[in-house]
Amino acid sequence: MNAETVQEAAKARERVNDLYRKGQFSEAVKAYEKAAQLVPSDPYPLSNLSAAHFEAGRYSECVNSTVKALGLLKAETGTNAPRKRLLVRQAKAYLHLSRLDEAEEILGQLDAD
Repeated sequence: MNAETVQEAAKARERVNDLYRKGQFSEAVKAYEKAAQLVPSDPYPLSNLSAAHFEAGRYSECVNSTVKALGLLKAETGTNAPRKRLLVRQAKAYLHLSRLDEAEEILGQLDAD
């Protein structure tokens, strides 16, 4: 990954964070997806994507994005706080999907930390 791609991803993330703050979640989803494609090894665009999916009521997509982001976070050190935020979001998405067993399992992972 070159410096230009990283810079492009940072600019895209900045634009999309503004969309998210304005409550334009459908547009934010598209932009976070682009940012995630630009830097596929970075868990943070996927984390933001999961938040946008959650706020848009797309709970299954939220779960998928949290799983991908958590997989990338495992490779990084010092990621306990982002990991916990993702797990909480994933558990809440499972609750909205009435998948109580999965939500309970995720919450159990929080207790293990």
